[in-house]
Amino acid sequence: MVFEHLTPMGGYTPENIDEEKEKEENIIEISNELMEMIKKGSMEEAENKMDTLDDITREAIRTRVKDSIKKLIFEGDLGLSIDLQNFFGCYDDFLKNEEILEIVDLAVEYLGKDQENTEKVENLNNFFHQNKYYEKEAGFNEMINRTEALMKEDRNILVTVAGGSASGKTSFAAEGLRDNFKDSSQIISMDNYYKGASWMAKQKEQGREISFDEPDAIDIELLEEDLKKLLAGESVEMPKYSFTTGEREGYEQVNPKKLIILEGLFANYLKDADLGVFVNTSSYGRILRRLFRDVERTGQDPKDILSYFIKIVEPLHKEYIQKNEEGADIVIENEYDPIIEAERTNMKERQVKIKERLSPKELRRLGAERIGKITQIDSYFKTRLPEEILRVRKEGQNYYFTYKGPEISQDGEERVKNKFEFEIDGETVILLEKFYGEPIERIIKEREIYNIGDNIISQDEVYLESENGEEEDKEKKNIGSYMEIRIGKKNNLDEILKTLGLENEKLIKESYFDICKKVDNYDAEENI
Repeated sequence: MVFEHLTPMGGYTPENIDEEKEKEENIIEISNELMEMIKKGSMEEAENKMDTLDDITREAIRTRVKDSIKKLIFEGDLGLSIDLQNFFGCYDDFLKNEEILEIVDLAVEYLGKDQENTEKVENLNNFFHQNKYYEKEAGFNEMINRTEALMKEDRNILVTVAGGSASGKTSFAAEGLRDNFKDSSQIISMDNYYKGASWMAKQKEQGREISFDEPDAIDIELLEEDLKKLLAGESVEMPKYSFTTGEREGYEQVNPKKLIILEGLFANYLKDADLGVFVNTSSYGRILRRLFRDVERTGQDPKDILSYFIKIVEPLHKEYIQKNEEGADIVIENEYDPIIEAERTNMKERQVKIKERLSPKELRRLGAERIGKITQIDSYFKTRLPEEILRVRKEGQNYYFTYKGPEISQDGEERVKNKFEFEIDGETVILLEKFYGEPIERIIKEREIYNIGDNIISQDEVYLESENGEEEDKEKKNIGSYMEIRIGKKNNLDEILKTLGLENEKLIKESYFDICKKVDNYDAEENI
C-alpha cells in the first residue's frame, strides 16, 4: 500500500506552486520508503530515516501515516496498522488510544453493513475492543475491578505493573492498587533486583556495557525464584537496592500476602501473571517527571539526568520497554498534567513587564545597583500546553535549560509560574534539539540588569529572529523596549511600582514568547 495524496492547502501562487509540488512529491517518496521498511520489520532502519528529517517533513509524513492507519483498519489489515502505530507512536502525540477506538467503531459500523465482512468485523472487535486501552481514571477502575475478581480465588495473585521511566507505574498504578487492597497486598519492586553498579562496571571491563534500562541489569532468576515462593505462601529474603550508592544494601524478609504486585520497567515480561498492566506516558511527560524526581531522589546534577534520559533511557524505552504494552491486559494513559505536576519544580517565579524604560540615571537615583549588560538568545520548543514554556537560553558561552508550568493563578497583576532551571552544556543543547525538534521561536534580548533589594529589574531591547536565511544571515525584527521586574519572594508588587514611579494600568503579564507569538500571527495574517 502507498500513501495517498492529500489535497494541498490553498494560497499558492504560480511562483511557488512548482516548489510546493516538488516538496509534496518528496514527502510521498519518503513516506513510501518508510512504509516498505515497516512492512519488512526494519524498524531501526525506519527510525534512522525519521531522525534525518527536519521537523516539518516529519510532521507531514506523520499526517499521511495517520490516514493510512485509518484506511488499513477499515480494510481489516490489522497487522500492518499496528506495526505502523507502534513505530510512529514513538513520536509523541501520534494517534491516541481513544482515537484508534473511535476509528474502529466507525470501521465496524461501515464494514458491518456487508455480511461478507463478518470476519473482519469480528477481528476488529476482538483485537481492539478487549478492554485494553483506557484513559487514566477508567483504566485505574478497570485494574481494581479485575483484581477484585481475581482475589475471590483461593490462592495468591500476581499482578504486574510496567511502564516507562517516570510513567507513574509506581506512584499511580502500583501504589494505588496496594492502597485499595491495603493489608492484603504488597509491592515487589524490580528495582531491588538490580545487579548493581559494581557488577555493571565489571561487565564494562569485559567490553559489555549495560545500562540500568536494559533487562540484563536485573537479576531475573532471583526475582522469579522469590515470586514463586511468595505465590506458594513462603517468605523470602528480598534484596534492598539503594539509588544513592547504586548497590544492594542488605536484605529484608518479605512475608507472602494474597495480592503480590510486581512493578518495574520489565514487569510484563513475566508471562504467568494473573493480570498485566502497562502505564503509558509520552516521552515529553516522562522526561519532566524524571528530572523533578531524580534531582530530589538521587541528588544528581539535572544536566546529567537530562542527557542520560535522551541518550540512553529513551532509545532503550523504544527497544525494550514499550514492548511491555503488547502483552498487557490493561493499558492506561497517564499523561503528564502540567497544571498539577509543575508544582514539583519547588521554585516559583513572579514577574511583570511594562512597555517603557527608565534611564540609568533615574534607576541609580532610586537606589538600583547595576549588575551588568548581556545578550540572551532564547530558543523555545513545542510544549503540550500553550501555557507551558520550554526554553534553552544562551548567555555568552553558557547555556541554561528552563521549564515553566502554566500560570498558577489568573488573579492579580503579576504572573506567577512554577519554574525549573539549570545550566547545561553545548552537547546537551544538540541532544535537546534532536529530542524536541527544531525550536519554534528564537528571541534575542539585549538586556541591562539592575537590582533593588532582591528584586531584579531588566531593561530589555527585544528582537524576534526571522526564519529566513542561513544561520549567520538571520534577520532580527525589533519587538520593542520593555522593562521586566522579577519580584523577590517577600516583596509586594505595589511597593515596587511605587518605588519606580510606575502605574499598574500599564503592566503586562505575558512572557516575551507570548508577545512574539502575537507578532508572528499578525505577520502571517498580513501575508495571506
